[in-house]
Amino acid sequence: MMRTLALSVLIGAGTGIIGTLFHRSVDACESLRGWLLDRLHAGEGAAWVGGFGWAVLPAIGLAAGCGIGLMVTRLAPDSGGSGIPAIKEILAGTRRVMSRLMIPVKFIGGAVGIGLGLSAGREGPTIQMGAGLAHVLGGRLADDAVVRRTLLAGGAGAGLTAAFGAPLAGFIFVVEELRVPLRRGVFVGVLAATIASGAACRAMGGSVYFETPEVAAIPLSAWPAVVLVGIAAGLVGVAYSGTVLAGVRLARQSRLAPAWMLPGLAAGVMGLVAWYSPALVGDGHGFTQSLLQPGGVGRAAWVLLVMLAARLVLTAMTYSSGTPGGLFAPILALGAMLGQGVWVLADSSGAGGVWGFAGADGRSLAMVAMAAIFAGSIRSTITGVVLMVEMTGCWALIPAMSAASLSAHVVAMLLRSEPVYDSLMEMDLAADRAAGGARA
Repeated sequence: MMRTLALSVLIGAGTGIIGTLFHRSVDACESLRGWLLDRLHAGEGAAWVGGFGWAVLPAIGLAAGCGIGLMVTRLAPDSGGSGIPAIKEILAGTRRVMSRLMIPVKFIGGAVGIGLGLSAGREGPTIQMGAGLAHVLGGRLADDAVVRRTLLAGGAGAGLTAAFGAPLAGFIFVVEELRVPLRRGVFVGVLAATIASGAACRAMGGSVYFETPEVAAIPLSAWPAVVLVGIAAGLVGVAYSGTVLAGVRLARQSRLAPAWMLPGLAAGVMGLVAWYSPALVGDGHGFTQSLLQPGGVGRAAWVLLVMLAARLVLTAMTYSSGTPGGLFAPILALGAMLGQGVWVLADSSGAGGVWGFAGADGRSLAMVAMAAIFAGSIRSTITGVVLMVEMTGCWALIPAMSAASLSAHVVAMLLRSEPVYDSLMEMDLAADRAAGGARA
């Protein structure tokens, strides 16, 4: 037990360090993209690009994205996407190893890809890198298969903690999404890993993921609005899952371009989108943060809802390209746009009082919708609520988030939509069977 505990703390701390460095790398790459866009829009690059400033980011994206594609396909094929389906496969016994170069390829490909504007989250890479670190250390230092499984689960939970500064959500994620049986040894090991990861992140200057002013609890009189937002979030969550899965199927069946070129094509498109609408590219953290500030909307309801639809399609395009990146952060951006958009629509139409919207504000409903879409798509309902609370510090919204998330979960069940990561795992297993057997 003590050996497992010590290894869990080591893996958690290591994951926290890797995750924090990855976070900073993503921020640096996104800052570089913003700096370049500002210069090009200001005309400072006119001397060397003429009237083709709009083509600079697409060209860079095409070249760098193809480089990411070559790294993934040639060096570490399992580093593409979020990595969560691969972890679930290992825990289920249908996959036995991870690529030796997965961690560096995931780190570089994820940071550069999000920096290029690809609509992906940083949590998928940190979760898989944490599990990869556990896989390496567990294989060398642990002889027992149960201990290695515990370390792998702890590394994954530590990865979620490192991405969002949410140790409790990291622990619940292991139980609810990865479905690891909560025996005593597993409980202690996973909790130790997530706590150590959170401590390492904080020691390196980490903070709450979203800086949000304090909000009041949503009164019961506004709960009809909460349930409506939850239902809408359930529909968006189902659409999100369906669009991502359809994109992955299309990319795997298409013969129009080799697999290594798909990230480049996606990054080229995102570079063009960035020229006209920077809020739609990248992991969406900055734009989501702006929507959670007082008076941070500044857009008509129809604009927010159109942006939501565009972000949904762009995320599906990004994920289906096979570039390293997660699905969580785009979900949060979709939820913020949905919650604010529905609130603005109700407020501007004068129907807010009828449906209870007058008792809530846009920021509260944005956070409620962020948790609810998580439930509608990934179906880890408790994880989504705890994650949002830890990221924002808005504990007063727990009842409303829970009610909306339950509504979204029920909508997804009624529509017979499977959890997106389960569906992605089944697609991988089907591809393996078609290719002649499970991966080694």
